Amino acid sequence: MIKKIISILTFSLYSIFVYAQHDSLKQAAPYAFILDYFEKENFSGLHFQEIDSVNFDTLAKTRDFHLSISDHPIELSTKQKVLSNPFYSDDFGYFKNRDINYPISYSTIYENKLISLFRNGRFLVHSLTNFERDKSFEKQLNTKKFSYHWFIDGKLYARTKNRFFGRLLVWENNRWTKAKIRIPVKNQPTFYDTKDYIIFGDCFGEWGGSIYFYERETHDIFFTESTCTTSVFWKENSYFVLSNLGHLFGRAVYSSINDPSKLSNRKDFDVNKEESHIAIGHKDTTSERQEVFEFFDLQLFSTFYLKDRQLYIAHIKELTFLIEILGSEFQIVHPLFNSDLYTHDPITRKYGENILINLTHYGTAYDRETSVIIINENGITKLDWNEAH
Repeated sequence: MIKKIISILTFSLYSIFVYAQHDSLKQAAPYAFILDYFEKENFSGLHFQEIDSVNFDTLAKTRDFHLSISDHPIELSTKQKVLSNPFYSDDFGYFKNRDINYPISYSTIYENKLISLFRNGRFLVHSLTNFERDKSFEKQLNTKKFSYHWFIDGKLYARTKNRFFGRLLVWENNRWTKAKIRIPVKNQPTFYDTKDYIIFGDCFGEWGGSIYFYERETHDIFFTESTCTTSVFWKENSYFVLSNLGHLFGRAVYSSINDPSKLSNRKDFDVNKEESHIAIGHKDTTSERQEVFEFFDLQLFSTFYLKDRQLYIAHIKELTFLIEILGSEFQIVHPLFNSDLYTHDPITRKYGENILINLTHYGTAYDRETSVIIINENGITKLDWNEAH
C-alpha cells in the first residue's frame, strides 16, 4: 500500500514538473492526449525510429525530423459548427452523385462573409461574425446563376452558368458587371494572385502535379513541378510553394521561385503528346524552382503566418495538429481538434485578417469542398457542410 502511495505521489510530482516546464500549456488535457496517443501509436511508417521513452520532448522521430511539444505554444480557442445547405437533396439517384450537396467551387471570403456557390448556380452567404446566413446579401448576388467563383485582386468574380456563352463578371458597386480581366481557368480554384500573375495548378496524385503562373500582361503560362500545391505566398522577393502528397506514407516539399517567367513556358510544350492523367510539371527543364525542404512519412496540408510565426497543419501518424518547423525540429504549437483530420486537395489563402483553408475528402464528396477552417488571432473555427466530417 505504501509503495502504491509513493508511486502515485511520484507520478503526480513528475506530472507537475513536466507541466511546470511547459507552464504556457494552459490547455493541459489536449497536449496530454497527444502524449498518450504517441505512447500507444505503434505504426512506424517507412522511416520512423524506435523510441525508448515517449515524452513531451520526443514524441516521434525519423531520419529527417524530430517531433516534440513546443515550449511556446499558441493560445487559440477552437470551435466547430455544421453549416446547413438549403439546397440539400437526397434525390440524386446513384450514390456517386452525392457531391451535388457540396459547393461547386471553393468557398471564399469577401467583406467578412463566407461566400459559397452550389450546383444550382446560387450563392450561399454566411457572416463570419456569427456564421448565420446573410440572406440580404444572397439576394443581391443571386440575380444571375453561376457555374464557378473566385476571389482575385480583392474582388469577387464569377462565371455565369451557360455552357456555351458563360460570361465572367465582377461584383462592383453592389451589382454584377462585365469583368475586365482574364482568368485562365473555368472550373478550378486559384492559389494566389499578384499584379503580375494568377497562380493555379493541377494534381494527379502519384502521377505528379504542376503549378502554373499565368502572366497577365503576355498571357503566357509558366509551369514547374508541384505535387500537389496547397499553399502559395509572396515573401522576400520570392514565391514560396508548399506541396503535399498522401501517396504511400506521405511527402511534403517546400520550394521557392524567384522569377516565374524563367520557368518552362507551356506554349513551348505539346500537351497533346502527354497522357491525360500525368502532370507536365516534371517537364520543367529549368532550375528556377529551388527546394527549401523535403520530408517523408508525414503530410503538410497547409502553411501560413500567424502572430509573426510560420505555422503548418501537419498530419503525422494519423493525428493532425499545428506545428512550427525549426530546421529538423517539428514542434507542436496547437493540438487543433485532437483528431485525425484528413483532406485530399486543400488550399490555403489569406483574406485580410482571416486565413481560409478549403478541405476536400474524396470518400465524402470527391473533389468538392466538404469543410473549411478559418483561422485568425481570435481562434480556429471548423465549418462542415451538411454534417460533422
